[in-house]
Amino acid sequence: AEGVYEVAALVENSHNFAGSSRVIYRAKIYDEANILIGLRQGETFINPNEKFLILEPGFITSQRNPVRALIEFEPISWSYSDAVPPKVVAVSRDFSMEPQPRLSVSLRNEDLFDAEDIQISVVLADESGTAIGASSALVERIEGNGQKTISFSWPSLESEPKTIEVFSRKFPR
Repeated sequence: AEGVYEVAALVENSHNFAGSSRVIYRAKIYDEANILIGLRQGETFINPNEKFLILEPGFITSQRNPVRALIEFEPISWSYSDAVPPKVVAVSRDFSMEPQPRLSVSLRNEDLFDAEDIQISVVLADESGTAIGASSALVERIEGNGQKTISFSWPSLESEPKTIEVFSRKFPR
């Protein structure tokens, strides 16, 4: 919708054994005069050795045009964690622009054990690598060595994506 925007940030934790169960962040958007026109605070977690998406949809800016977005983190309290990333991989991606932009992703759990409480995030990018769409979904369960297909949709996109990245992460218990 006109005047409604999303803020998405791809975050990577390269620590093998450090994570945080509670991370506070602020998503900010600015207009061409560098005036703050949107602010939202959120909370997430960070597992060791993971790449994940922070997504804040529904920023309403009325007539103001956002040109820059920023994610700021409060100081993070790191602790030892032996959590391992889920062995859930995207085996196929099927994208269509009609009747509205839609992506179906087939996921495979490459572990013998069930994968539970998995966040699947997707980032659609244009030919220059700029994100043109992002979304996340919760998958409650994929059986060990099993497959599941999930779908994402958007009201509209400026163009068809040239690349589609899929990320999975496990919610801590």
